[in-house]
Amino acid sequence: MKQIPIGIDIGESEIKFALCDAGSIRRLISEPVPEQLVREGKVVSPEAMSSFLRETAARHRISGRCCAVVLPAALAFTRRTVMPAMTVEQLRINLPYEFRDYITQEKDKYFYDYALLNMEYGPDGEPRQMELMAAAAAKSTIREYLEMFRRAGFQMALAAPEEFAYAALIRLYEKRNPKAAGQEHCFIDLGHSAVRVHIYTGARFEVTRVVDRGGAALDAAIADSLNVDEHIARTYKLADHNGCLGLEACQSVYRSIAVEIMRAINFYGYNNPSSALGHAWLCGGGTHNALLLEHLREIIKLELRPIDEMLPPVNADSGLTALCPAAVGITQQ
Repeated sequence: MKQIPIGIDIGESEIKFALCDAGSIRRLISEPVPEQLVREGKVVSPEAMSSFLRETAARHRISGRCCAVVLPAALAFTRRTVMPAMTVEQLRINLPYEFRDYITQEKDKYFYDYALLNMEYGPDGEPRQMELMAAAAAKSTIREYLEMFRRAGFQMALAAPEEFAYAALIRLYEKRNPKAAGQEHCFIDLGHSAVRVHIYTGARFEVTRVVDRGGAALDAAIADSLNVDEHIARTYKLADHNGCLGLEACQSVYRSIAVEIMRAINFYGYNNPSSALGHAWLCGGGTHNALLLEHLREIIKLELRPIDEMLPPVNADSGLTALCPAAVGITQQ
């Protein structure tokens, strides 16, 4: 496992930095992203993002250049696949065909990478087939990110989807807790534009399901109820202005989110009848909303754990751990 000192996760509402040492978290940083700079997971203006990254690094005195970056789902494809055992060179030729149902452009316009999950051997001891977690991203996207971070004063050493970041967290967790090896894990990321549910068996990625309601749905509910602009509604939400998080419209959003998460988990269980999934790790900005958490605990039939319990030791203020798991995990590739 390679250690990269700085992990960066650019979300629609927050940008997260994780400054990590081997086996521990030195510092976590989160800053609000300027309005409309990131839309549907994509950076609208790379030049403006470079300036924002540079200013944030200076304000927080982030030293060092080498960084690993979380690629949003809108910019990368991730899938688990089984292929015949082959050499690295053969895999380089064949891996693009595993994405033929996902990619509409010519395959040579993408970069491909993978992590080996398992190798199956025959009776003669020779490798027969291999299980991979594979990823693909457009070359134009990677080049844009390289230049965007270069202008900000960083050197992007690695970029990978969030599924790889969570898998790395599980490997670290299993190393510290050997009895947990091979357990199923569910991550519930309570984000701004959506909730993402990731399920793993050990560090082996199984599936991601997306619930298209998140913190932004609360902004809209508060705005409609109080007849204010959504941007003002967001400030009300963050401060729980006059108890607005308890509005009936907000309660309806909480219930809807919780029910959709449970449906996603039940669907996984239906397709995997031998599943013994018993817990979920909570992360994302929604973890700061006590009323949302109450609804999740009432409706979701799993033990809900704070992500803090999975992360490596934190040497600084741990108040940001719920926001930064992907930024931490991406440093451990």
